Amino acid sequence: MTAINRTAYPRLDARLNHEELRARYTLTETDRAFIRASARGESGSLMFALLLKTRQDFGCFPALDEMQMGTVIHLASQLGFVAPNWPGEAHRTKSLYRYQAAVRAYLSVTPYGNAAEELVTTTTLQAAEVMSDPADLINRAVETLQIASIDLPAFSTLDRLVNRLRTEVHERIYIRVVVRMTAEQMAVLDALLIKLANSITTAFNRLKQTPGPATRQRSDFGSIDSIGLRGLSTPTRCWKALPIPASPICRGSRRARGRRSARHLSAGQAIRAVTRIAAPGAHAQSR
Repeated sequence: MTAINRTAYPRLDARLNHEELRARYTLTETDRAFIRASARGESGSLMFALLLKTRQDFGCFPALDEMQMGTVIHLASQLGFVAPNWPGEAHRTKSLYRYQAAVRAYLSVTPYGNAAEELVTTTTLQAAEVMSDPADLINRAVETLQIASIDLPAFSTLDRLVNRLRTEVHERIYIRVVVRMTAEQMAVLDALLIKLANSITTAFNRLKQTPGPATRQRSDFGSIDSIGLRGLSTPTRCWKALPIPASPICRGSRRARGRRSARHLSAGQAIRAVTRIAAPGAHAQSR
């Protein structure tokens, strides 16, 4: 599961200072009139205000019993409540769903449903052609839902959907690359998994190391000769299988470009096309 703190998905764990509370949780006169017309009693009015402002701030309805007490007190003071009774049982009543529907109508937003999932699916399938990090794909999905004024689903729902779609795209890219590889290139890739007698690791493990700074001492890092990829020195047919030149497969090579020659980059791009996004079992099936 992707770590939520690596994404743009909203979280309630951060405590807001006075400036942030004023900027994000100040009720307008229109808001107050809407609350008075839609809710009754102190508990109901406070719950309604929390639903309204959190939906505006987060793009979804978070669990109200997880709200920071400072935020609750800030909203209660604007409603004239000196000592708000929160958390309590008010947010567990049937009024919660009626209030959520009223807030959606007021803000002109819609709940997450089948149409929203199709939107996220289309967006993620397109983004996964040029992005690899699940956190980046989740951020793209969050942005798309916010632009469309749709409630964000639970993070676990979004994480499962995005990672499943990411795997589908990577499998397609892998197959497009592998079917264009020659027998010689396949043999070169297989040799990466063999540990030579005079080496403490395999060439594949060396390939996975981060390039680090581009220095004269590291000028041969990941080169064709140092890793043994001469059979992939001209993988033009493999490149044509990639979505676009700026695919995620090339990202690691571009970071290390520095003083390295195009010959180094060619090897890195070709090998990552097969190893970085390889689907289990697809290699054997394609041969």
